[in-house]
Amino acid sequence: METITNNYQQFKQALDAEIQREAERFVKIGYLLRIARDTDVLNGSGYSNVNDFAKKEYGLDTSQVSRFISINERFSEGGYSDRLEAHYEGFGVAKLSIMLQLSDNLNEELTPEFSKSEIDTLRREVKEESNKTDIEIMMETQAADEIDEAIKETLRNPDSYRKIKKLTEEGRASEEYIKTLKEILAPSGVSIKAVRVSGVGRIMVKFDETNEVKFVKVRQNETVMKPIEYVAVVINEYARQEYKDLFGEELPEEKKEPVTPSKINEKRESGVSDLSKIAPVQQKKEAPKKEPKVTPAPIPKVKPAEVEIIPTVEAQKFYSKKQSEIIRQEIAENIEYWHDHIDEIKTSYMSYRLEQQLKVMLDKVGRLIEAETEEQNVGED
Repeated sequence: METITNNYQQFKQALDAEIQREAERFVKIGYLLRIARDTDVLNGSGYSNVNDFAKKEYGLDTSQVSRFISINERFSEGGYSDRLEAHYEGFGVAKLSIMLQLSDNLNEELTPEFSKSEIDTLRREVKEESNKTDIEIMMETQAADEIDEAIKETLRNPDSYRKIKKLTEEGRASEEYIKTLKEILAPSGVSIKAVRVSGVGRIMVKFDETNEVKFVKVRQNETVMKPIEYVAVVINEYARQEYKDLFGEELPEEKKEPVTPSKINEKRESGVSDLSKIAPVQQKKEAPKKEPKVTPAPIPKVKPAEVEIIPTVEAQKFYSKKQSEIIRQEIAENIEYWHDHIDEIKTSYMSYRLEQQLKVMLDKVGRLIEAETEEQNVGED
């Protein structure tokens, strides 16, 4: 024990081993609970199901039983065994519990080096994207190339943009450029940057020590790989442009570190005239800033959609015959468009503008029906 308390590496290895054993025990418990759920092993025990059994015998509530079973289903070898799959060794139960809410494609890109908070950042990004339904985007502009657009979005971070623009202007050789580019985008050797591409949704862009960059499309549950050389060429082209031309907004001012008054200034104020006698200020060594491996998607500033303002039913009860004909024609054209593009609409992400169009159209239909009903009533009178 004394050796562990004096040596960080041995201490860390001991703790990692315990966390690993905890995850393995968790998987085994999940496996046994699945046996109780899926077989007749409880026959004659007096328990009607696994939840009653776990509650009475071990004090486990339904949610705990579900978590044990879910972790076994997702992370055991072959999806049904008492052993943890090799890829998920070293994560620990806390991380695996969060990873239950991520897709297999995204989990495959994670390693035990990702912290619990970093994995939780990914979970929040996925949840944020899932809050958008297929009725949210219809007329949202489709990117000419979704991967190129995702690469461009990695420059939306002002600090990254400044560093990469400077790197691009230096005109370094290809290999040196790529090496420095990877150091900027993945300071710790690996990083996952969440970006949002119009008409596609969130894409997780993973940079690591390999020569492949992975693009995990959250909604489509797909992974696309591109060589780092390709990514470097695209970034180089975008970084030559001004930030405002890329993103439609001004580059935020660079944050400057606050200047701490030096001892020289303090001596000056105290009346000391011979500054040469003042010892040089000893700069306090600061620990290098640890860059997170996961960064959330920047939310671009979007102008609110222009929505047609229409008088309420109370303010305008009647439409002229001409107005009715115009509305009928507009409704017919929209219905024809939606019919012709139904497959596209089902698979794309509907924009806020479409939602507004639908609301406006339904309002028009309602007022048209009410107006015609009023006209019929007047005619009958």
